[in-house]
Amino acid sequence: MDTKAVTRAAKHQEDVEAAQVRERARLAALRLEQEAAAAAAGGSGTGTTTTTAPAPGAAAAGGAGGGSSSSSSGGGGGGGGAGASGVPELERDELGAHFIAAEVAEVRAKLPREGQRERLRSATPDSVQVVISASRVRCVLLKAFFPAGYPATPLALELEALAAPPPGSSSGSSGSVRLSPVLVAKLQAALEAEARKHAGGRQVLHAVHWLSDCLHANRLAAAYDEIQVLRSAAAAAAADPAASTSSSTTGSNSSNSSSTTSSSNNSNSSSSPSSASGLGCSLELKAVKEKSGVVEVVLRAGAYFLDLRCVLPEAYPDAGVELHTAATNLPADLLTSSLAGAADLVRRLAEPPPALVRVEVARAGAGTGGGSGSSSAASSASATPQRRRGGGGGQQTLHSEAKAAALAAAAQEGAAAREAARAAAAAAHEPRPSLWPAVCYMGSRCVGLLCEGRCVACGKWLLPRDPAQLEQVPAGMRLLRLVTCGHFFHHKCIEGLLAEPPFGRDGCPVSGCGERISHHRLVTEPQVLEARWAGRQARRREIEDAASILGL
Repeated sequence: MDTKAVTRAAKHQEDVEAAQVRERARLAALRLEQEAAAAAAGGSGTGTTTTTAPAPGAAAAGGAGGGSSSSSSGGGGGGGGAGASGVPELERDELGAHFIAAEVAEVRAKLPREGQRERLRSATPDSVQVVISASRVRCVLLKAFFPAGYPATPLALELEALAAPPPGSSSGSSGSVRLSPVLVAKLQAALEAEARKHAGGRQVLHAVHWLSDCLHANRLAAAYDEIQVLRSAAAAAAADPAASTSSSTTGSNSSNSSSTTSSSNNSNSSSSPSSASGLGCSLELKAVKEKSGVVEVVLRAGAYFLDLRCVLPEAYPDAGVELHTAATNLPADLLTSSLAGAADLVRRLAEPPPALVRVEVARAGAGTGGGSGSSSAASSASATPQRRRGGGGGQQTLHSEAKAAALAAAAQEGAAAREAARAAAAAAHEPRPSLWPAVCYMGSRCVGLLCEGRCVACGKWLLPRDPAQLEQVPAGMRLLRLVTCGHFFHHKCIEGLLAEPPFGRDGCPVSGCGERISHHRLVTEPQVLEARWAGRQARRREIEDAASILGL
């Protein structure tokens, strides 16, 4: 027989069984109403001894009290009503038990114990528990309880957000990042409404498949709290644009200071979206696309703006958010460097610390200048002690051999300690949400800072107030972003600071920073800068001496 025909026949059989169950439930409810009416009528005649005909409900029930005479008391009539109500109740319970048993058997047959989307945890005549997982964070436990009167009465449902262990951790551990309780409550309310639509039929598999499709189709479920913070920031900016602009200006003027360095160095400082403070500019939530996992925001400060497109991958937050520029009027080179800084922040939130690069510090021949021995420190330490002083040919002496062995041992101990610390940090690392930290970084460290910040060296605005004047900025007043700390300076300002003592040895001149100055357009080696300064001083003294001789 054709497979499709078999499927259609099975589907038809299920529909027929569900229709029969609904009809039985309707008839049982009708009988209960008739029995209630009969009981009410019998109760109204309590205490009278007449030879009246029995109540319609009692007669319809089959005369459970038929063994008594027609001139029975009201108490006998009441006994007949109790017997009439007992038979439908037993019949209804038996029908419900058979229906639940059949549905539990179907759940066990169709839901695997080990699955990617749905995984059956338990199935009993009292309840069914199913784990539904779309990712490590988009994971819930569905508990379905069979109430009295099922299937006419909808299922009693309960949702619980699960915290799966982070990648690379032991299976017994659990993560702290899970779905928002607010989102779980909304999903439970929607699921209960969906179950009410299927009252009278089988409801468990409908609830499981509906919830599974909902979680798999919504990539943004793992970022629910962050999106709510974005909505709050956008609502605050729309309600009071003047206050948002003034607060962003105040924050950005001071953001080219130690506060930005601390936020850059500590990636966890902005990983918790508790509030919309620290954004540094106004925000507009342009689009939220759940199926594609796209959140598009527009950051504004003064006359400058950045249309930022944030793409959340399927495995978010185990995989960091991806940032793309849709439109902007900021300088391209500065925007590229800021996006690189945001990508590094996202990497530190999503990924564990990378493995250390091993560097051989000690080598054979250290201290002799010969270097004719082997290239590894281990071979140097295991060399025979027959090499004596004065052996010639750059051969190691006993003293230099011991020194090289000590250096190699110290280097190995230091590398082992650093690797142990890195391994411990990697084992304790749990991927954190990165959508809000990335948007906050681009707002405070790029848009707000560039548009409202000032150069620490000269005190002038970093960018002209009018974006149309960007092409007229002289080459010396163009901005450079330091690689290590991300602070901005005018090109000639930072060159002037490096050209004078202490030649950049104190690090970034921003208060509280002190990070090493690094940029591919700058000469930052103190020896080279000091030599150039000495040459300039010598020429200046020669000119002064010549002027004094000539009387100029």
